Amino acid sequence: MHWIDPDHLPEINGTVDQFLVNKHGEADGFLLTDGEEVHVPPHLSAPLLRDVRPGSQVKVRGVRPRGVRMVAAVAIDTPKGRILDEGPDARKDDAAFEKAEHGPMSAQGIVKRSRTEGRDPRGRARRRPHHQAAAA
Repeated sequence: MHWIDPDHLPEINGTVDQFLVNKHGEADGFLLTDGEEVHVPPHLSAPLLRDVRPGSQVKVRGVRPRGVRMVAAVAIDTPKGRILDEGPDARKDDAAFEKAEHGPMSAQGIVKRSRTEGRDPRGRARRRPHHQAAAA
């Protein structure tokens, strides 16, 4: 949501509990220790994993989609600085991302809860079940 000024959005504060990953192994969100789910677009995976760890204190500015218990982040203030959603085109200059192989992944573990009750950040039903997995 690169066209939204994050400084005019509501702010939530919290401690990161664990990352949420998509089927390609990219971090596309995280859970806070209070259970709040924060969604980030996959093009922010690299800076998110670089600057945030479980236990990190964050301030998230974002929007809350209708009918979904989550926040779609526009900006995340971390101890190392601000991660700002400038849109997916901003990633074109990320040489490491372009060189990385992206493909389906698999994971094993215990499902704590279904992500956004089976809905995407816009409140639409997901095509396939999409469950959270912990990432390092």
